[in-house]
Amino acid sequence: MPGGATQMASGWISRTTRETIYRSDAEACIYCGATEENSGMPLTLDHIQCRVAGGGHAPSNLLTCCYHCNSSRQETPMPRWLRRLEKAGADVVAIKSRIALAVRRHRALETRIAAALAA
Repeated sequence: MPGGATQMASGWISRTTRETIYRSDAEACIYCGATEENSGMPLTLDHIQCRVAGGGHAPSNLLTCCYHCNSSRQETPMPRWLRRLEKAGADVVAIKSRIALAVRRHRALETRIAAALAA
């Protein structure tokens, strides 16, 4: 996708913010590491705290996620989702670490967005 676009992607987040989050997460699924190139599926954004549980659209509540993982998780609370991944053989310690790093990067993004809006 071309950088700098301001058009809304999926109606709830700007394309620029979506692409920035994808780049921040190395354009790979935070859970399984899949990319658009190696999976053939589009990347999506997953809410850490699901919308039905009150989670918002702030970048710090969003993670880059492959279509498969996002549709598999659906509205499953994060702790239950991580247990499911662990039972399937995933390295949940590494996933938790990637999530924590992503949240820190995305909080910094929120700060930059707020500063740009205030200018």
